[in-house]
Amino acid sequence: MKTIHKYKLNPDFVQRISMPKGAKPLCVRELDNECYMWAQIDDKHPTSEMEVYAIGTGCAMPKKSLNYIGTCQFKYGFVFHFFWTWVTRDESTDNND
Repeated sequence: MKTIHKYKLNPDFVQRISMPKGAKPLCVRELDNECYMWAQIDDKHPTSEMEVYAIGTGCAMPKKSLNYIGTCQFKYGFVFHFFWTWVTRDESTDNND
């Protein structure tokens, strides 16, 4: 069944989120001075890992291909732009060494 879920994002450079493969990030918004991503998921699909990158304005972008989700502007002036990509099988096993 397809549903929409909310995921809390950290303003760390990169974080991994487990969700069904094929999930579609819809948007990123600030809510009560926290950043969240909403994604459409289909719970019939197997779980995979999505990497979500938080890039500050004026900061260097990673060299890998990323998909833009949205921007969070916090009340204290911090602005983060969020991008995502699926973790490949090679990247997933590299972190277990």
